[in-house]
Amino acid sequence: FLKEVPMLKPLIERDTSELFELKNQVNIEIHTASFRTIRGYALSVNTPIPTPSGFKKMGDLEIGDEVFDEKGKKIKITNIFDRMPNKAFRFTFSDGTTIDADAEHQWVTWDHRSRRRYYMHGLIKDQGVVPDDWPVWSSQKDMESKGIGRPISKFGATQLSSLDIANSMYVESWTGANLPNHAIPNCLPLEIGPRDLLIDPYLFGLWLGDGTKKTGVIATNFANGDSEWIQSSFEEKGYKLVRRNEYSFSIYGLQTELRTIGALKNKNIPDKYLWASRSQRLALLQGFMDSDGYVNPDRKQVSLTATRKEHAEAVAFLARSLGQKPTLKKYKRTEGCPGKTHDYSVSWTSTINPFRLPRKVATWEGNKISKLQNVSMRTIVSCEEIDPSPMRCITVDSSNAMYLCGKSLIPTHNTVAAALFDEMAFWRSEDAANPDREILAA
Repeated sequence: FLKEVPMLKPLIERDTSELFELKNQVNIEIHTASFRTIRGYALSVNTPIPTPSGFKKMGDLEIGDEVFDEKGKKIKITNIFDRMPNKAFRFTFSDGTTIDADAEHQWVTWDHRSRRRYYMHGLIKDQGVVPDDWPVWSSQKDMESKGIGRPISKFGATQLSSLDIANSMYVESWTGANLPNHAIPNCLPLEIGPRDLLIDPYLFGLWLGDGTKKTGVIATNFANGDSEWIQSSFEEKGYKLVRRNEYSFSIYGLQTELRTIGALKNKNIPDKYLWASRSQRLALLQGFMDSDGYVNPDRKQVSLTATRKEHAEAVAFLARSLGQKPTLKKYKRTEGCPGKTHDYSVSWTSTINPFRLPRKVATWEGNKISKLQNVSMRTIVSCEEIDPSPMRCITVDSSNAMYLCGKSLIPTHNTVAAALFDEMAFWRSEDAANPDREILAA
């Protein structure tokens, strides 16, 4: 409505200083109030947003709710604005994640040129694979902070709208191939306080992978020395293990504890085990990986195969919450479990040790890679315009105006609620002396 009033356009579309010039041309009354405009920056209301207690849909968030920034720190939502955009896009990332955003939504990306020059100039040696302050980092600021003067070339983070990214999706390589231009670094590990967990998270992960669902029995390979390490490891924590045969052992009290947390017979994972402290999440992941995980030396990756989709999704989330970039794939099984038609695979190049069993740790140590830039960022591999749908903007009290979105915990930029003027302007008719003068707009 306001945009249809010609005299109000300076308040909405141009510099607010024009208000004073306009005041000399028409009659204006200024009253103390707050006049604000909202810049879009919206995501679909169905977008999963990580919170300290689990994922919530964007449309279910409320002012005051806690979410996470790109550093994994908890931040609060300070404002929420709903809107129906005129144009929207669906972005697909290199790990398969999709995010629906309006054309004005803001992202902070590192384009192909910046990623290449950052590596070529050897900045990985002293800045890390990705700078800690990557959303605002630039070569110019970095050189100035070191007193070096003018940099060789200017490169670094760039804030762009969805439309900007859609118009610059690819760059041409020297071979003529189109390469993804934009990439967004992984978030740092989520900072969540420790949970009161009845079962040791490593033991729980081991049981989820190799345990029998109706009892507290765990199967393992006693021929390679795993059983001796597992027995001594758990006895140090006060557990009593009993070897049942050459392939399995039981733990006193585990069956009762599994029943208490609701995992017995169904192998469900309570949310508080997934949304626990960093060390507790790593322990749960290591339990999973020691049971069903392995190292792929050819690809320099770690992988896990699960028959249950929810377990594969849990492993993928645990890895992401620890700053990793896993991919989850479904494939048709050829043999094994009757009634199971598909398996699920989670794979990633790990920058942390996801194992505890000595033989698996040794294999991982011998197959780590040194060039980690590609595994520390997600590239945007495709973009398509989609039909607009209800979307929501949020503002957060993050130092870099960033928050995480999607199941892959992708950093994105928040909405800007820009104060146009700290007063409210009322427009009235020419007869200033008339107490019944008409208010045209406010």
